[in-house]
Amino acid sequence: MLVCPKCHFSNPNTNKFCQKCGQSLAYKVCKECGNQVEFTAWHCDKCGAVTGKTWLGVVRGDSSSLIQHSQNAMSQLADVNRMLTEPPGAFTPRSDEETILEAENLPRSSENPDPSPDISADVALTTEDEDIEPNSNPPMTSAEETGEEMLSLDSELPAELPASAAVQFGEYLDSAKRYQVLEVTSSELPGESCLRVLDCQPLQPSPLLAFAAVKPQTGVSGIPSGSMLGIPTIAQPYLALMTSNLPSLPAIHDAWGETPAVLLLEDRTGLPRVPFDTKDNPPPPSEQILSWLEQSAQLWDILAPWAALSSLLKPSNLFLADDDSRGLRLGRLYPDNPDRPPTLADLGKLWQQLLPNVAELTPPEPSLAQLLNDLVAGEIATVSELLGYIDLMARSIQPRQDQLKPSSSDTVDLPQISESAPGEMSFDDWDDDDTPTMVMPLKLIALDVAGETDIGRQRNHNEDDFAIETQVTHSLRGGAVTARVRSRQYRGIYIVADGMGGHDGGEIASATAVDSLRRYFLTRWSDARKGNFPSLPLEESIRAAFLEANQVIFELNQQQGRSGSGRMGTTAVLALVQNTQVGIAHVGDSRIYRFTKSQGLQQMTVDHEVGQREIQRGVDPETAYSRIDAYQLTQALGPMGEDFIKPDVQFFNLGEDTLLILASDGLTDNRFLESNFETDLAPLLQPDADLEQGVRELIRKANQHNGHDNITVVIVRALVQP
Repeated sequence: MLVCPKCHFSNPNTNKFCQKCGQSLAYKVCKECGNQVEFTAWHCDKCGAVTGKTWLGVVRGDSSSLIQHSQNAMSQLADVNRMLTEPPGAFTPRSDEETILEAENLPRSSENPDPSPDISADVALTTEDEDIEPNSNPPMTSAEETGEEMLSLDSELPAELPASAAVQFGEYLDSAKRYQVLEVTSSELPGESCLRVLDCQPLQPSPLLAFAAVKPQTGVSGIPSGSMLGIPTIAQPYLALMTSNLPSLPAIHDAWGETPAVLLLEDRTGLPRVPFDTKDNPPPPSEQILSWLEQSAQLWDILAPWAALSSLLKPSNLFLADDDSRGLRLGRLYPDNPDRPPTLADLGKLWQQLLPNVAELTPPEPSLAQLLNDLVAGEIATVSELLGYIDLMARSIQPRQDQLKPSSSDTVDLPQISESAPGEMSFDDWDDDDTPTMVMPLKLIALDVAGETDIGRQRNHNEDDFAIETQVTHSLRGGAVTARVRSRQYRGIYIVADGMGGHDGGEIASATAVDSLRRYFLTRWSDARKGNFPSLPLEESIRAAFLEANQVIFELNQQQGRSGSGRMGTTAVLALVQNTQVGIAHVGDSRIYRFTKSQGLQQMTVDHEVGQREIQRGVDPETAYSRIDAYQLTQALGPMGEDFIKPDVQFFNLGEDTLLILASDGLTDNRFLESNFETDLAPLLQPDADLEQGVRELIRKANQHNGHDNITVVIVRALVQP
């Protein structure tokens, strides 16, 4: 098939144009001169600009048998795809002889009768000659040129091995002659070669990604494991991380084999590099540096389970997005040295070396230099602490804009900025001199919670449920040498569910979901991954909790033979609090709101209903909600299997005193909170306000305003200070 580059529709190989949008499947336009160029061409025949699709290739192990391994791997993937699509009993695996014969006679699409582009030696790519990407930045300055000693965690590994002689310029990596080698270089890792590869059939889907897209949505038994399929171990982290959809991580395109293993990744070598801080290249703005540090910290948590933290510690692997965001981009993943696992101190050392003149930023930002010093010294031991520092520094830098001490006539967009929330500074708090104050991290000093549920004025039974779990751990340390130190650790699990589904089904579903989620986090929320430092569960763990709750209710439906509208289900919203970290997740139309003094009321979740789905597809809100089924749920726990459940998960830090409001739609319908938050929520932010009384009053007013449904609300009050 030919995948349209514009609308991604799958077309037959014989199509000249996309049958859905009309896009040409034979030609594209050269971005340099506007000439029409064949999709399979490597460069424009008019201006010479590179137009071909290239991939970054990694070959690990002896590459002398690449073609034979690609034949076997592609055949196994084809077998699995046939197994997934053909009727039971219709599938018969091919013999090795059939596999080889088929690989030697692979058909080529009519659009590409000769997949081999004309690549002459005079335009061959080498590291000494011109780069393949026109107008790309020059290669990053080496450590010797900058005079700085760059960090290297691989110094204890064996010496580099040269690229295997079996992989040569102009040769193909596969029997289908799709991937042609343009450049071969040595790798930093032993026994590995790095390649630049031209895709001679760029509109054809990758067999690996086609399989990855099908496998999670099927329940077919007997599918071979990843290794049986010829998917190399080196590719498994990339495939697992695909679900995160993070642009910082390199996208995998294809992979096969094990000895040798071949991996094809998004080619980012033409992107700008993270700039060195040199005389010729002054440091970027403070806000940009903080953004890169924040992205590095977030990626640290994501890469840690895969022992790939070294990916963040190699300057040659750090690129920047070529758009206005200038976001951090990784070229590839590097495995950690098991004898010396990376630490956050190594991250601090890297950024100190990248930015040796950070104290000379404009405006001056000594607190950023101090942050890096603390990171190197090990005084910031967890990612959550690092993110807390970064968040506070970013908020303190933004109001200052281009000067340290604004005049009284200066205005900022943040509402009520002159009234300092706990842990923040107002402009009146600045010292008279020009020395900025070091931003201190916030800590949680109080976590109060209240919750209630009500049947409402029109229902004869209550299908809502909720749960509250708050743990406060006190510690005290002191001795002849150490100072006497007291500390508290806060942890909270807060859940609201709104059930549905025939006689007594709704209350069973909501109670089952609440109990399942509660037990999951009480028993599996562990700090082991962070070396016993308090931390939130990973996103994948939170998703797994929702899928487990869904499966319990789904099996109850199956056992009881429920069908149609009689199948029970429930919405669910979850808030997890660990000191100043918050993680939230939801399925359905129950909501979570956040209220702060500076930002007011913010709806943190988007309802999983038809109207919102249409808006996200580009339909205007009035049209989307004119549909009869606009308020019909698109997701709920229980009615269907896990393939139809995709909980939304978010994380954020507490930057000031905050109320979290978890509520069923009986409270939130008809914009009740949006209309009443100033009178009924804002007072509850005060430390001495009675939360339980506030919750009861909120439900009483909601019954007057709505009253057509059950009403459930949980309010969490988190107070912070430096």
